Amino acid sequence: METIFKEAIPTSAVKAFLKKFDSIQNKIVKFGIRSLEISVGEDYISKVAISSGNVDRWITPIEVKGEMPVLCVDGYTYVGTIKRAGENNLIFPIKPEYENILMGYNNIPHLPCHHCNTKRKRSKVHVFVNTQGEEKIIASSCSKEYWGIDVENVIGNIFFYSQLEQYIRSYIPQQSAEFHSNVYSKIVYAVIKKDNCLHPASQYDSTALKSNMHYDTYRGITTDKFDKDQLKKILDSVKEWDETKLFEYWKCFDAKTSFENNVRSAIFGESLNASFFVWAVYLYMIAAGDIADPKAITAESLKSEYVGKVGEKLDLKKATVVSQFWKDTGYSAFYVVKLVDPSGNFYTVFDSSDRFDVGDSYSFSSTVKSHSEYNGVKSTVLTRLSKFRII
Repeated sequence: METIFKEAIPTSAVKAFLKKFDSIQNKIVKFGIRSLEISVGEDYISKVAISSGNVDRWITPIEVKGEMPVLCVDGYTYVGTIKRAGENNLIFPIKPEYENILMGYNNIPHLPCHHCNTKRKRSKVHVFVNTQGEEKIIASSCSKEYWGIDVENVIGNIFFYSQLEQYIRSYIPQQSAEFHSNVYSKIVYAVIKKDNCLHPASQYDSTALKSNMHYDTYRGITTDKFDKDQLKKILDSVKEWDETKLFEYWKCFDAKTSFENNVRSAIFGESLNASFFVWAVYLYMIAAGDIADPKAITAESLKSEYVGKVGEKLDLKKATVVSQFWKDTGYSAFYVVKLVDPSGNFYTVFDSSDRFDVGDSYSFSSTVKSHSEYNGVKSTVLTRLSKFRII
């Protein structure tokens, strides 16, 4: 069996990586998609350079063999996805050689669907090609009905494989050591401050808070979410950041729980875990008064009320996204989007498309699905969004 690549990652990260890998493998084999073989070598000690000097680390070699999984349905191979973002189309080829196929749809505002045969502004479509070069474009909302399987779920897992090498390399000690650079901590600081100074609700909802922090910083940076221009803009916006104060704070910190100890270890190189490093910056920012302490935020202080009656139409003139996180139930996957209007009322939208961004404001028409309460905060659940636009 052909070796796809070899890498060595911290021994402490092996268990979590294998759990994630096995979870994806178990999902795709149900659809008849070939899986990869992964082998784990013997641990060894290696010198790793971090901000405080060279330290010994236990390292474990990982080897991945096989052929990258491919999604084929009725003679058609999945080649990528096209998403609508404002007035532009974003293309996501599953392999670099498929980019030219998707580029043919780059400037088409009304994407077709070969299932419902209608052209309109769709949030997401998937492109398939057969051996004769014939293409099929199927809207994400039509995929399951057209192909007869949960294509959306499979595609998410296939994309994991396309980024598997990059995912594994996010664990590499040399790359992890870069997380301790002033540049990286500046980015973490800027993103957390942006996401957590919008509205108290962005910190009150702990589930959304954790997801936003990890996606926008740790996962966002390690998967090159930001291009060079975005990085420059982020770094230029952070004038007040002083990394030395971050280290001084944690050096004197008296850890009383295992979590606090792990966070402190991430700062001083005792554990190369970028996720804990994000938490270290976040907790320091609270202590320094850069962002509000979520413990001081109460449901009463948010003062949200229900809006509209269940089943009736509701036109929102302006609502700002305060949090957004991805949820996978095993049966379906979607974004949980929390918004707030100028009166302080909260709204929840369960959306399969990636059209919202934290911090941006939108107007749209919708239907009131229900009224719910979470952690004591009243929220109006909306569905059937239309006339959607960014303000």
